[in-house]
Amino acid sequence: MVGFAMTTVCAVIDVYFVGLLGSDAVAGMTLLMAFAGILSTTNSVVGGGSVAVISRRHGENDGPGTAHAIKQTVLLKFWLGVLSCAIGLPLIRVALGWMNAEPAAAALGGQFGVWFFLAMPFWFCSWTIFTALRGI
Repeated sequence: MVGFAMTTVCAVIDVYFVGLLGSDAVAGMTLLMAFAGILSTTNSVVGGGSVAVISRRHGENDGPGTAHAIKQTVLLKFWLGVLSCAIGLPLIRVALGWMNAEPAAAALGGQFGVWFFLAMPFWFCSWTIFTALRGI
């Protein structure tokens, strides 16, 4: 619960500091995150399934099996993050265009999106900590 609460707090802090750049920056980030949310659903799907696998291994007192399940989850999420990055990067401008972003918001959202998608594999892996702790 604390982890999810901190994620929300961090998002609010992000919006505050992005807001210092102006309303176009907030609009661009908001639109980009809506698009990125679609591509990040695989992280949630894998997370839910891996909780069951990790829980079962841990419940069986299978330490090596638990560690293996966590490692496999990290690897799977990393490669799904790479795939999401490969899909998202070339589609940033198209997606922002579909959402009728103003030119300034689209430009700033596109700049934010490049960094966001490049970090996505590592972001997916970081959620494995939540997955592992829920499973254990």
